[in-house]
Amino acid sequence: MTNSNVEHPCVLRWLLSGLLLMAPMLIAAQAGHDETEADATPTPVAAAANPSPEAITANPATTPASNVALTPTSYIAEYELLRDGKKEGRATRHLAPLGDGRWELHTEIKGTSGMARFLGLRVDERSQVSWRDGRAETEGYTYLQKLAFKKRERSVSVDRSGGRIISRDSRDDNADQVLALADGVHDRQSASLALADDLARGASGTLEYAVVGRHAIDIWQFQVGPQESVVTPAGRFDAVLATRIRDNEDDKVTRTWFARFPLPGALGMLPVRIEQTEPGEDDIVMQLSNYSTN
Repeated sequence: MTNSNVEHPCVLRWLLSGLLLMAPMLIAAQAGHDETEADATPTPVAAAANPSPEAITANPATTPASNVALTPTSYIAEYELLRDGKKEGRATRHLAPLGDGRWELHTEIKGTSGMARFLGLRVDERSQVSWRDGRAETEGYTYLQKLAFKKRERSVSVDRSGGRIISRDSRDDNADQVLALADGVHDRQSASLALADDLARGASGTLEYAVVGRHAIDIWQFQVGPQESVVTPAGRFDAVLATRIRDNEDDKVTRTWFARFPLPGALGMLPVRIEQTEPGEDDIVMQLSNYSTN
């Protein structure tokens, strides 16, 4: 069966509601953290359209912003996916150690009703991540989407000894796109780990992250907003708003609300609600329904 870049438009928008842009995560503090350090705020960063390795390394969003030692904690989070208020699917995210110093963030998505169920939407997305100087960065990434009789794939391979990243996409017949490797680079899913880190440290203003794209290292920008009370099926949370800043996309807005995980001593945050709005299109929402640590 051949790969295809043709996807049902309604399901594509539903899928892009934030599942490909944000990933739920939990990052708990190491024992004995300094509360004064925890209040440190990173300096807002400047834009970089074509970042060099030096620029990426110097970016406060991809290097330690404070001396707070944040370490990952295994967790499982479940989300409801809604289109115009109607449930159409569910997502499960699992962060766990691989036993070799790396961690894996694994997302499974399934259409449970409406068009998503009719077309048999299934997504499997995996990020292998390491923490360097307290910061997450990608070590590898795979994505597989099945929709009716069509399939879409993409992957990221990190060759540290060769100083390169290899990006592949089924829309390009999985041809190698070789990119220069720099510290602090993320895949599409692991970028949210860095965003959660910065928000947990008290970041404000505009934050930037270097993310492996289809043909280049892209810069993702987020504007940090106010704290708001957010109600989800998992409960009420005091959450910080982060809005994705996009270029060349008319009036599309993606907002994510991050809240601290209710765990004693935890400094980290996880997304509790993601919404995407666009004039003339359906409103898309992803909201936390259950969570646990292990």
